[in-house]
Amino acid sequence: MFRHPTTPLLLTLALLCCHFAAPARAEAPPAPSLIPADAAWVMRMDMTKFSTSKFGKKMMELVDQERPGAMKGMEHLTQTLGIDPLTDLGEVVMFGTGFERSDVRIAIDLGEHPGNLEGLLIAAPGYASTDYRGDLLIHAIDSDDAKAVDPKAGKLYISILPHPTQARWVALAAHLEPNLKTMIDDVRDRKVRLADQPLAGNQFMHVALLRKPENLPAGNPQQANIANMIDAMELTGSVDEELSLTLSVKAINPARGRQMAQLMQGAIAGVQLAALNNPEAQRLGVLVQNIVVQHEEGSPAVSAVAKFTPDQLMDLRPDKLDL
Repeated sequence: MFRHPTTPLLLTLALLCCHFAAPARAEAPPAPSLIPADAAWVMRMDMTKFSTSKFGKKMMELVDQERPGAMKGMEHLTQTLGIDPLTDLGEVVMFGTGFERSDVRIAIDLGEHPGNLEGLLIAAPGYASTDYRGDLLIHAIDSDDAKAVDPKAGKLYISILPHPTQARWVALAAHLEPNLKTMIDDVRDRKVRLADQPLAGNQFMHVALLRKPENLPAGNPQQANIANMIDAMELTGSVDEELSLTLSVKAINPARGRQMAQLMQGAIAGVQLAALNNPEAQRLGVLVQNIVVQHEEGSPAVSAVAKFTPDQLMDLRPDKLDL
């Protein structure tokens, strides 16, 4: 509903990372988070937790069956990068204090070593670099997203550094160099973590919208009507043997909460009805049967929970849906 202008991956959502006081006077307070208190949206993902789960392992088996050699290609990628993207990385965190492309900032927990990333960046289009703080490099590479921020510059700025208090390396990136320098200084001087706490339990993804854009996109009144009903929204993903996705919406009042629940239920029924008359949509109709809408009368909160097996998720591929 709130389509972020930077990339479909950002869509519209963000994670609330609160700063907690120390539970006892004798204990030191937790390190502050890289995510600022005035963040408008945040996205957090832990792909290692996903790929090492029962669900993730089964997914990789299915991918390898349908596309022989796919996992072998991943092995070559790991050798090139010097790190395994499926098992070495910690969290990937994206956030912004606004909704413009220039607000996007990215932080990646690379694990115990940085691999070959800084060497590989030299071959990236438009590569340039500068020294920073005596022992760090700021890399700049061409970026289509960055060109939308500054057509003359068109760069994505990246720095890779060891965390001062953790035996981990982090990669930081931003579309504006001053934003990157602020992130570097926060990690170096304030010793901030990427987020206050790790994702809980089997949760591998948490995306949340903390406040709506002040200026909603024009030209789509239906989208604007829905957007104006919403106060906050988040999407969480968890994995075990199944993938569980939960969309939680807080409407501006209980009446709008009831209306939002009806909208979700109607959308599900609409897809199922279309599946009856369109053989190509039947697979999608079966999938939406896994979605359960939850709402209590008098509450502004609404949630939609969907659970999928690995086989069902493979059916979500565009070439399988044939829509």
